[in-house]
Amino acid sequence: MGDWGPDADIIFLLNACFMAYMELKNIDNFTAVALFRRYNISGYIKENYDYLQHSGVEYLAKEIDARIQRGERFE
Repeated sequence: MGDWGPDADIIFLLNACFMAYMELKNIDNFTAVALFRRYNISGYIKENYDYLQHSGVEYLAKEIDARIQRGERFE
């Protein structure tokens, strides 16, 4: 692999969750970006990375969907 920066693993997990969420909900990337921004999903993943990295991406996509359905924005 290349020279990874300190946040590379977080970015990799965020991207994997983003792709899995789009597939789960059968939505395009513009819709997914809008939802991820509205609910601050990147902040959620970054803040909880140590815990989340041990979960499967499909599980995380469902967890993200549940948070969005409940209207839970990560602060």
